[in-house]
Amino acid sequence: MVNEFNTTSLAEISQGRLFMYSSMFKYIDNVVAEKDQDNSLIEAITLFDSELYSVLSKLDKSLCRSLCLTEIDIDIKPSETPILINNLQEYFYYENYDYYYKDKPDHLLNYLHYMIYKIYNSFEYLKENDIEAFGNNLKYQIRFLNVHLLDFLSKRSHDEIINLFLNKLKSLIKKDCNVITDDYIKLYEAN
Repeated sequence: MVNEFNTTSLAEISQGRLFMYSSMFKYIDNVVAEKDQDNSLIEAITLFDSELYSVLSKLDKSLCRSLCLTEIDIDIKPSETPILINNLQEYFYYENYDYYYKDKPDHLLNYLHYMIYKIYNSFEYLKENDIEAFGNNLKYQIRFLNVHLLDFLSKRSHDEIINLFLNKLKSLIKKDCNVITDDYIKLYEAN
């Protein structure tokens, strides 16, 4: 007899997390590509977190294009830039992840897209009832959030709108990190 674990709760948590990352990704990507925002996307983000939509709606094309760690961080030294980019590219390489925004590996869209990619992987592992792969996937997500994304969101910019956005996003990502380490892991370990 195969020991299957209950995937319903894990899938529901994954669905909520996927919505958060994909809606922010889609909104910012639309601004960068100069596409109109879909009303259903705006409504969904507003229902999810009206403060998030308020901050997102203040980001124009120029600000969205500049959402690169090496462009917004006022404390970064020019000598650190190649190392930072190399570390991120190396991480993505070993994860077999081909980043979305090719000419700017440290752009926020790549960070969000990576998380979408990992959450989709979670769904596949749940469907296949692959407990080990699911657990490893969670570990990679936690590591990426703690080492890369939360570090990015902790930076300061010269632009107050970007700072407001980074602070709001950081609070949401911290909550997501807690969801993974608390709820997700408890459900995973219970199975």
